[in-house]
Amino acid sequence: MSGAGAEPAHHRFSAQGEQTLQCAILFLDLVGYSARPVDDQVLIKKRLNLLLKRILRGVPSEHRLAIDTGDGAAVCFLGEPLAALQSALLLRELLGQRYGQSLALRIGLHLGPVRVVADVNGSPNVVGDGINAAQRVMDFARPNQVLMSRAFHDAVAHTDLPPHCELREAGLQSDKHGRTHELYQVQDAPLRTREPAARYAAGSPLPEAQVAALERALTRRIGPMARLLMEQALAAASPTAALPQALAAHIAHAAQREAFLEDAQRILAGTPLKPRPGPPPR
Repeated sequence: MSGAGAEPAHHRFSAQGEQTLQCAILFLDLVGYSARPVDDQVLIKKRLNLLLKRILRGVPSEHRLAIDTGDGAAVCFLGEPLAALQSALLLRELLGQRYGQSLALRIGLHLGPVRVVADVNGSPNVVGDGINAAQRVMDFARPNQVLMSRAFHDAVAHTDLPPHCELREAGLQSDKHGRTHELYQVQDAPLRTREPAARYAAGSPLPEAQVAALERALTRRIGPMARLLMEQALAAASPTAALPQALAAHIAHAAQREAFLEDAQRILAGTPLKPRPGPPPR
């Protein structure tokens, strides 16, 4: 796998020492990419990279490593495997909203060991059984389908899955090397686009205006991943007082986290928000 376009090494994801790590791997491939003219390829990869940057904003940089694979990308997550699933679903949804049928992905998810090594340019690259298995799982996916291995399924099946996300058996498949993969699929239908307040279960302890305001405040700090995290937090039926802290845990930057908590207190108290400058440059 090519390491071109890899992110700089961060803390635990360093190429030095050739670490072996247990990771959740999101492997994606742009459908029909290699058959397009070169100018189209450049434009498509630029669009994909921008979407990936937006989606990964809420994941601390030391917990992820993104690698350019030529026809797509692979992202390794050191934190909770659920972050890889959330990222896959959000990427698929945003892609559909922005580009319709003109840009499709096949997505595979796996949990397994990878080795971080340095490529010829000294940038971190990822090799090993985990990344290879993630690619094989992705190979079986249809356009805009998310498939996962048994190992990944077992890691997330009993967690708080994103709303409208169902995991279904997809059977056994053998790859070109004769290795058998037990596969599961995520519900194929993209998440529905709705107004913020209407997305949450009827029984939410908060008024609709406060729900929408909290989502906007979180989105300013972590981007579009905020929508899925808000749905999860409200579906968990946590006490209202604990909701800001549960949401703030997904904000990597301490200053932004504190600013969000202050905004959340004002929202829940019904007082106006303080005007704030935009987020710090990334």
